[in-house]
Amino acid sequence: MRTTFTSMCAMAALVAALWVSPVLAADVTVTATILSVSVSVTSGSPVAFGIVAASSTTRSTVAAVIANDGNVDETYSLSLTDPVADWTFHATTPGANVYVLSAMFSTAAPGAAFGAEDALTDTPAACTAAKFGNTAAAESGLVVPESEARNLWLEFKAPTTTSSYAQKTITVTITAADAS
Repeated sequence: MRTTFTSMCAMAALVAALWVSPVLAADVTVTATILSVSVSVTSGSPVAFGIVAASSTTRSTVAAVIANDGNVDETYSLSLTDPVADWTFHATTPGANVYVLSAMFSTAAPGAAFGAEDALTDTPAACTAAKFGNTAAAESGLVVPESEARNLWLEFKAPTTTSSYAQKTITVTITAADAS
């Protein structure tokens, strides 16, 4: 009986010791943000060239403002997406029912600075400082910081002749990709 009593006292002492011993704990805080790639046109659209003469070159007088409204740095790609009834595009030379549309990111209107690298096609092409840009990386569609906007200017080279005199609508698609 004495052994049982001693064992019970030892057990009671162990339980009491564990009961009053402090328990130490630490917390790990975990946070996560889902990557968001998003681009929007905040002003300057639609770009209306109005009535233009055949074989003429017209540049936008107001920029379309393109904003990175995602939460990471983004690089843009540009392309033509909708077919234009009765007309086709060409990357360098207008012709009969053939137009050239070029785009350039720049703080100020680029004037005559549009080059062959700025012509749009139906294949998305990623921006660089020179492609769709004025060679100033901070003004281009290349690695645009979150919450920043860029000015996009357009140049339209009208067909040399046309079989259709109705107003045409050309759609330029800006696609954003994570640049980080």
